[in-house]
Amino acid sequence: MSISCTFLFTLLAILLAPARADMTYGFTRLTGDDTAGPLTLTVSPAGDNAVRFKFENFGEGVITDIYFADGTLKEMAAPVDNDGVDGVDFDISSVTLPPGELPWTPTQQFSASAVPSPMKTGVELNEYVEILFDLLGDYGYDDVIAAIEAGLPYNWGGERPDLSLIIGVHVQGTSGPWGSEKLVLTPLPGAVLLGMLGLGYAGMKLRRHA
Repeated sequence: MSISCTFLFTLLAILLAPARADMTYGFTRLTGDDTAGPLTLTVSPAGDNAVRFKFENFGEGVITDIYFADGTLKEMAAPVDNDGVDGVDFDISSVTLPPGELPWTPTQQFSASAVPSPMKTGVELNEYVEILFDLLGDYGYDDVIAAIEAGLPYNWGGERPDLSLIIGVHVQGTSGPWGSEKLVLTPLPGAVLLGMLGLGYAGMKLRRHA
């Protein structure tokens, strides 16, 4: 399988970007089959008081739900920004991560779900969806990154950090049509991105072929 120039350039941009540029994370299993992915989330500034979250699927299964718990988020300014990806369609929803699996009880949660048919309109292999958030008060991009870092699983063992942000996804269609898995953010070292490149994952497609 050939590796597209789009994915190669995206990878190099991530690895060579300056410190305050977009941040990319991976996901680790919270519940379910442990066969989804690889998946990534790229966080980027979207103005002085807004942030864009880009969820990409490079592997098995379909991203059908996206979860945000606490942090510096105010509201979804644009629940869906597919930027030309045909067939991906998300809207604001009320689903949540399983409370019993989280280290603390969230004070506020946001979510978006694939509609009207999650397995058909969710994020499949080599597709993505973007979600834009307005931020609370005077918080900016750096505050969101700090909140994400505070909400990563390796900080779950102690007291709840201030302004921690937990982000998760629901992936369906893993290990067969009935497979299901929920995942949360984890750091994604550059070596893992290079590993994805070596496995031959294609660049993001902009059209879903019938």
